[in-house]
Amino acid sequence: MDDLAEELGISKKTLYAHFPGKLDLLEAVLADKFAGVGSDAEGSYARASGRFSSGFAGVVGRYAPRIG
Repeated sequence: MDDLAEELGISKKTLYAHFPGKLDLLEAVLADKFAGVGSDAEGSYARASGRFSSGFAGVVGRYAPRIG
């Protein structure tokens, strides 16, 4: 969580304000990654095969405001 907050330029407190726990964050990332699985299996695989930490950063970036 420290690394993720630092990469996003937000405080860890802000991160936990939007995702009460690590499991909540993981669930949001997985839901985001697999949202389009039914539409195109090959395209979904390509989206899901990126760096896992990029998935965290992408989801948090959409849900948590940037500070700075």
